[in-house]
Amino acid sequence: MFICELEGIAYSKNSSSSVAAAISMLRGTVTLPFFAIMAAVIRAKTHWFKILNSVGWAFMIVGFALMTTLSTHSNRGKQFGP
Repeated sequence: MFICELEGIAYSKNSSSSVAAAISMLRGTVTLPFFAIMAAVIRAKTHWFKILNSVGWAFMIVGFALMTTLSTHSNRGKQFGP
């Protein structure tokens, strides 16, 4: 029984295939280059290297702290948000 279809590929809730893993990582890997380019442009125009680096570290720390609240039994709604 398939419960989700994203990018034309259906996968089940209990699927542990490489395709399901790639689909679940798609959101982060698609947005990362855009934020990197945006940070490079801001750094080139403002020369705020330390501030951008600190903000990036703060986002990473918050993200990792939120990931520690997940367990192996967390549903996809809790993993990916609304």
